[in-house]
Amino acid sequence: MVEVTFGWADADNMYEEDEVTGIATIADEGINIKVYAQGNQICVEGAAGKVVRVYTLYGSLLKAATPSENKVAKFSVAAGTYVVQVGNKTAKISVK
Repeated sequence: MVEVTFGWADADNMYEEDEVTGIATIADEGINIKVYAQGNQICVEGAAGKVVRVYTLYGSLLKAATPSENKVAKFSVAAGTYVVQVGNKTAKISVK
């Protein structure tokens, strides 16, 4: 079992000291959504009003949330590889 915590942060208040370990862009309906790993978190920018889902590689849903405008969705996860779905688009991201 993987334990996940979730939190919001303003795009201007991101954690600068953490190393970014992977970046993916999801283009959905003309909107670019940025998905990246920072420290032990998966961060999703630009997904306001869209459901963001984080899955294990085995297809188990860990968490789902809908960020509000100007917010970065942050999911704290253990090291590993995850699938992030926004709408009907997906990205694979590794957390070290």
